[in-house]
Amino acid sequence: ATLFLASLLTFIGASIIYNATMHMFYDVPEPISMSVLWIVIITIIAKELLYHYTRLIAIKTDSELLHANAWHHRSDAASSIVVLIGVIGSLLGFIFLDSIAAIFVGLLIIHMGWKLSWSSIQELIDTAVDEQTLKQIKQTIQSVPGVVELHQLRTRSMAGKNLVDVHVNVKPDISVSEGHYIAQQVHLLLTKNIDSVVDVTVHIDPEDDELAALNLNLLPRDQLIKQFNTAWQDLPMFDQLDNIAMHYLAGKIHLDL
Repeated sequence: ATLFLASLLTFIGASIIYNATMHMFYDVPEPISMSVLWIVIITIIAKELLYHYTRLIAIKTDSELLHANAWHHRSDAASSIVVLIGVIGSLLGFIFLDSIAAIFVGLLIIHMGWKLSWSSIQELIDTAVDEQTLKQIKQTIQSVPGVVELHQLRTRSMAGKNLVDVHVNVKPDISVSEGHYIAQQVHLLLTKNIDSVVDVTVHIDPEDDELAALNLNLLPRDQLIKQFNTAWQDLPMFDQLDNIAMHYLAGKIHLDL
C-alpha cells in the first residue's frame, strides 16, 4: 500500500510539472482573484491539522500506512505554501509565478514519493533497527540475571516491527533447565520493555563460540561412555557410577562424575 501511494505521488508530481510547463509557455495567463488566496490559506491550515491528527493515530496504532498518509497531508500543506507564494506573486503582477510555484509543488510531491518508496524498500529488505533501539536491546539483554555476555546480535525491522536473534553466554556449569529459563527471561524482557520487538530467538552458549576452539571434532556422549566402561570396569564401585555430566568447552571435555 505504501509503495502504491509513493508511486501515485510520483505520477501526480510529474503530471503537475508537465501541465505547469505547458501552461507557462503555451497558454495566456489570467489574473488570480483574492478568493483563491483565502482558499489556499484555509487549505494549508486544514492539511496541517490533518497531518498532526493522522500522525497521532499512526503512533498509537503503529501503522506505517497511516504514517505515510500523515506525510501525504504534510506534503499537501508544504506544497500549498508554495502555491500561496505563487498566488501572492500573481496578485502583485508576476503572472507566471503561479506556474513556477506549480513546478515546485510537483518536485515536492515527487520527492515525497521517492522518500516513501525508499522507506518501504528498506522494510522489504529487512533492514537492521536504528542505533537507539539497538542500544536499548543490548542493555535489556545484559540486565537479565545469569547473562554473562552477548554476541552475534542480529536485528531485523519489518513493517515497524523488530525481530531479534542473539547468542547469550551463560556459566558453563549450569543445568540445561536454568539455561532455558535465562533464555525465557531475555525473551520476556525484550518484548515487554520494547514495544516494537515482537519476536526473539535466544541461543544459549556456555562460551563465546566465535572465539573458543571448536568442539565438533570431539566424540559424542554414547561413544565416550563405551570407552569409559571399558577403561573403568575394574575400578572399585564402578557399578555405582551414575550421572556423568559432560561439558564441551574450548575443544576439551570436562567430566562431573
